[in-house]
Amino acid sequence: MLQQHEKVSCEGFIIRHAELAETDIVLDMQVEAARRLMEKGISQWEYLLKNDTREETIAAITAGMMMIVLDQHGQAAASFQLSDQPSEWDVELWGKDGKAACYLHRFVVHSDFQKKQLGLKLLRWLKQYTKQHGVKLRLDCIQDNAVLNAYYQANGFTYQGNAAVSGTLFSLYEAE
Repeated sequence: MLQQHEKVSCEGFIIRHAELAETDIVLDMQVEAARRLMEKGISQWEYLLKNDTREETIAAITAGMMMIVLDQHGQAAASFQLSDQPSEWDVELWGKDGKAACYLHRFVVHSDFQKKQLGLKLLRWLKQYTKQHGVKLRLDCIQDNAVLNAYYQANGFTYQGNAAVSGTLFSLYEAE
């Protein structure tokens, strides 16, 4: 997997591990995205608006799971959490199937970079990156987010079924 100080290029953007000093930048992108979703009636990240996730984010950064994507001027364009070990959340959704996989969470593109295909470019990079490492790429989204479900299916992710957590259904997707 990506080493702690390693940087990789993706179509003019740099992907690297987020640093603790960037905690607020990552959180701001996530909360902004959660607000946009709620305005559209989508509760995908509602918990980000109701809970303080600073400690979770700091833990993900410290563990080397939170990635930040920077444009050529060093502006944060996106962030995502990637782990080659299933979290408790992942086990609740996917079970313990023993498959080698990376789990993608909190994938967000900054509003300044929306409508520029950055999300698609990053998903393509992530699929290629995990394939090179011999693992599947897994992600989930709330089942009633029709737009996001269609987006993942249109971009090479295979629907693996759904799982319920606290009464909410989540769609499970995998790419090889």
